[in-house]
Amino acid sequence: MTTQNLVANTSLKQDDCTSASGQAGRCVPGGNNCGSRLSCIAQANLQCDAAVIDRGKSLRRTKAANGLFDGAQIIQNLSQATVN
Repeated sequence: MTTQNLVANTSLKQDDCTSASGQAGRCVPGGNNCGSRLSCIAQANLQCDAAVIDRGKSLRRTKAANGLFDGAQIIQNLSQATVN
């Protein structure tokens, strides 16, 4: 998975971003061992639920081998995600 860490206090959860590989992505909590910080994750590595709105956009979280990253936690489905 290609990620790019984001600059603290400048990016918000669910903002559009460009991953380190140049792919379109989203700022999401967790992923790539970042704990609760945001990471820019390529769209191909995200799971989406268009029915749930988080900061004005569809909810997305990074896919993990054993679930989805939600900050420093692993969840099993998007209904368990923390949203704003």
